[in-house]
Amino acid sequence: MTLRMWDLDSDRPLKTWGPFENETDTCALDPQRNRAILGCDDGCIRIFDTQTGDLVKTISAHKSGIKKVTVSSRNGDILSAAYDQKLLVWDAKTLEGKLSLERMPFAWERSLRWTPDGNGIIAGTFDGTVILWNAADGKLELEVGQQEDREPGNACFNDVSAADDGEISLASDDGFIRLGKLTKDCAAWQAKVAPSSGRMLMNAIAGDKITLSVLLTIKVMKEIFLLVATAARLSI
Repeated sequence: MTLRMWDLDSDRPLKTWGPFENETDTCALDPQRNRAILGCDDGCIRIFDTQTGDLVKTISAHKSGIKKVTVSSRNGDILSAAYDQKLLVWDAKTLEGKLSLERMPFAWERSLRWTPDGNGIIAGTFDGTVILWNAADGKLELEVGQQEDREPGNACFNDVSAADDGEISLASDDGFIRLGKLTKDCAAWQAKVAPSSGRMLMNAIAGDKITLSVLLTIKVMKEIFLLVATAARLSI
């Protein structure tokens, strides 16, 4: 397993780290601090300097494989999530533990993102709900999809995208794309639609408010689809 970085303008490879002894499922970039952050199956976070290539620090973060690392655009804090069901925040300056998010019975380790303003952390859960934590104290603030609203079966959200106005979009195992609203004044689903190409396992999603589009990857076909999204429909 290796970690590689390219220059997007020239398509030129810039850095290669590894090979690593342990598998790695997740990485993140912090361009303001010239950091590449790697989450590894041995439970460690490895932070590299993108200019020198040097290893900055190895953090023994979890007791099991890390499935998600992501960086706050506001202050550079690092969020890590692993199979030990711990959701941890690491201080960008000291690289020491800062806080642990309030535990949830069905927290899913992959679908976690900072909100655009950096004040919250949003996640899709294994049982088909979406939750929002306060990034300052780690307390649970909101949840979409309470017990009485849950559908039969297991949606298993694999990724979530959030906009600064509280709109969210999710990719899931059941092949549906879900749009919702998650703010202090509103926590509700807005749409659930299957792509016209058919339902397949989806494992990544990103939203763009300017073009009202959703970019998602479908694992089974190994293809990337760009869809136009509204609160009422999704169409390829």
